[in-house]
Amino acid sequence: MRCDIVRELPWPQEFTARVQRNEFVNRWHGKESELARQIAVEGPRYLQAFADGDPDNTAVWFGEAAGLIDTIEPAAAVIERIVADAANVR
Repeated sequence: MRCDIVRELPWPQEFTARVQRNEFVNRWHGKESELARQIAVEGPRYLQAFADGDPDNTAVWFGEAAGLIDTIEPAAAVIERIVADAANVR
């Protein structure tokens, strides 16, 4: 079992996670041991950032499928494609 260091939660080995790259990630990625050593300061700082809705200093979680997005399209185009694809399924 791994650990979500900053929230001090057990994290099952079989589950992965995807978060947005932001100031928090840039500050601690690859420095997990240092984060663990600084948990008395960084844990409360992280929780306060979460409570404040500060997306730069807390994790912004995504579904695993977020990595499959390679273009940004207008919603209307996406809906039209879904409707067209659905009409062709019989």
